[in-house]
Amino acid sequence: MRILNQDSGKTIKSVLIMLTPSEAHELSGKLRCINPEIGDHIHVNDENFTHELTLSIYTPDNLDIFVRKIREIIEEDV
Repeated sequence: MRILNQDSGKTIKSVLIMLTPSEAHELSGKLRCINPEIGDHIHVNDENFTHELTLSIYTPDNLDIFVRKIREIIEEDV
């Protein structure tokens, strides 16, 4: 797992995510649809589109799909 603050570009070691029931339902449904073979990702926003989660699945076989900075973050702790 890698958590990246997209505003600062720094990794985060721990995060608390608090969701409303509708946001949790949306996240749950969208997670089932991610296809790691094509570098797929999902976005879940709050009602006002002021907060966003972006999630993707990485494997050793799909790292080349991601941009260099993301690959470096994933590989730095491997």
